[in-house]
Amino acid sequence: MSKRNKSVILVLILMTTLIVSCFSYERSVSLKAAISAREAVRDFSPIPLTTESKELINKLVEEVNYKSRLTIEFIEDNKDIVDSASFPRFSNVRSMLVMKGIKGDEDLKEKVGYYGEEIVLNLVSRDLGTCWVGGDFHRVIEVPEGEELVCLILVGNTYNLVENKAITNRDRKPLSDRITIEKDEEEVDLESIGKMVSVREYPKWIDYGLEAVVEAPSAMNSQNPMVNYNANDNTVTMSVEESDDDMNQFNLVDLGIAKKHFEVGTGKGHFELGNGAKFILN
Repeated sequence: MSKRNKSVILVLILMTTLIVSCFSYERSVSLKAAISAREAVRDFSPIPLTTESKELINKLVEEVNYKSRLTIEFIEDNKDIVDSASFPRFSNVRSMLVMKGIKGDEDLKEKVGYYGEEIVLNLVSRDLGTCWVGGDFHRVIEVPEGEELVCLILVGNTYNLVENKAITNRDRKPLSDRITIEKDEEEVDLESIGKMVSVREYPKWIDYGLEAVVEAPSAMNSQNPMVNYNANDNTVTMSVEESDDDMNQFNLVDLGIAKKHFEVGTGKGHFELGNGAKFILN
């Protein structure tokens, strides 16, 4: 191979790498913006989803199901299911994502939260409205044998997301309530000792993850997922209290959602699966 050909190939490789890097950066920025814009929409527009929007949703569902081994299903404009399921606190519900997977998967709820929020943020970045909904929908939505339905995500066109958020945004816990610090084998709660999160007890990049976690949706606005920073070995984990009672049955879903927000907020790595699992830096 001539030197000229080698140079051409090298330039092509560098250009491809640059394009991929730019695409990844734009996607990250887009999802970060979606975290700020996202709201639990209850007043959907009566205008049906466009063909383009439906194709996008189907593509996202296919991609997520492939990499997660979930069996999420997109139900589009099904009046019978909407009427039977009954959504009294919502208006103009037309379409939804059925969040389900293999029964017996110990990580099912967390994966539903994590990958469901990945879909949500992508849809919000395209100006679509969404809302997580928990409840007993087994009587109206048929689930194949061997699968388990966890919850729904309502999807549709909406009115101005910024205006909706200003009107309906719920109280958020301060950052200091969402992190604990372990140092010298002694766990420290920042608020209990009167310290502000601005006091540098951990690397600055963790703040970006915390800010995104604070914006994460959670069942009953419980905001239960906690970030833990271990100063002794410089590790980050996230955990929730596990319980099957009505108040906490979606805690693991909330954990998955919060993990996705933390990852997008920091842009520095990913969490392993599991309650209390570590954050792996890139």
